[in-house]
Amino acid sequence: MVSDQLAVVNPGLSGPVAEANKLGPAVAPDLSSYTLTTLRVDAPNMPLGYDLGNAVFNLLPSYKSGAAIMVGTDATVFARGTLINAAGEPIALQGGQVVSLSDPSWEPLALFTNRAGRFALMGLKPGRYELKLFSNPPLTVPFEIPADKTGIYDLGAVKVGGC
Repeated sequence: MVSDQLAVVNPGLSGPVAEANKLGPAVAPDLSSYTLTTLRVDAPNMPLGYDLGNAVFNLLPSYKSGAAIMVGTDATVFARGTLINAAGEPIALQGGQVVSLSDPSWEPLALFTNRAGRFALMGLKPGRYELKLFSNPPLTVPFEIPADKTGIYDLGAVKVGGC
């Protein structure tokens, strides 16, 4: 998450329980000891492409305890594109996954195309990737997100040979 972004804890009609901003972290001082409490975190003005990560936390505080919760990931890119076959036709209703070739610890993302072959992926960061289609035979397409990209990154028409 961007360090100067506002993050609110348990937003509601009467305002949030706490908020983290450029002045410091959020503090929720009124949690009951030995009671399971669910906290929801939201960043209402986070730039498109950035990933908040896990936004719901279950806490069971003990007497006079505290918990530090980190939110946000290093993902800064929302990628979109259209899968097309060798003839230039959209690859409709196809499933697959995207794996990182730059970061082996990165969790793969599921991918699905709509009837027009369009897809969208959230939670990416600059680096090299491989798009793997669950077809018979399985097909792969490498792509790269440049180091200076954040926000929406349009891959355009992604040509998959042999479909």
